[in-house]
Order: sequence, then structure tokens, then C-alpha cells
Amino acid sequence: ILYFSATIPTAISSVYKEYTFKNKLVNVFYLQAWVSLYQFCGSVVVFPINLVPVIGSLTLTEVPQNLWDGLLCFLGNGPDCQGAMVPVIGYTLSNLTFNLFSLFVMKELSSAVMYIQNA
Repeated sequence: ILYFSATIPTAISSVYKEYTFKNKLVNVFYLQAWVSLYQFCGSVVVFPINLVPVIGSLTLTEVPQNLWDGLLCFLGNGPDCQGAMVPVIGYTLSNLTFNLFSLFVMKELSSAVMYIQNA
């Protein structure tokens, strides 16, 4: 049930994107920017779930230090952090490329074809 319920937001998003592409003139990059903004806002809203002891391992007072340590590691400062920037940037670029190509497929064809392409 949990896995099934996790697909509901994705399905709603895909139907909305396909509807928007079919009924309005929307640039793929513009749509991707809005999707990213909504995902960021959604992450901020659900972030407190990570503070529940059973689910996450951080306390609210540890969050700023954890973010700072993550930034320093990303920049290569810290033990076991040399070259950490390369895989993070590589993943980010490949994920962005994949998402943009998926949106192009959805815009030109349909969300059903996009899911076949993703399989």
C-alpha cells in the first residue's frame, strides 16, 4: 500500500503535465523550473518528518551543522571528501538531462510513451 500510494503524486503530475502540453504553449525548460521550485517547497514542508526519532537520526539543533559539513565535503574539505563534487555534479547533470528528455517525449507524444521509455 505504501509503494502504491507513492506513485499517486507522480501519476497526477504526469497527467497535469500532459494536459498542460496539449492545451497550452509551454516551454519544457519553463515547466522544469516550476517543477523544481515545487519540489523544493515540498521538501521544506516534509523536512520535519526527518526529525522524528523513529524515522530520522537528526535533531533540530544538529541540522545547521550537518548542512555545513555537507557543503564542506562537497567542496572537498574533510576526511573522505576528496573529489566529492564530481559525482554530485555528474548525478545532477544526468538527472536534469533525463528529466528534460522525458518532458520532451511527453510533450511530443504522451505520458504513456514516457513511462515506456523510462522502463
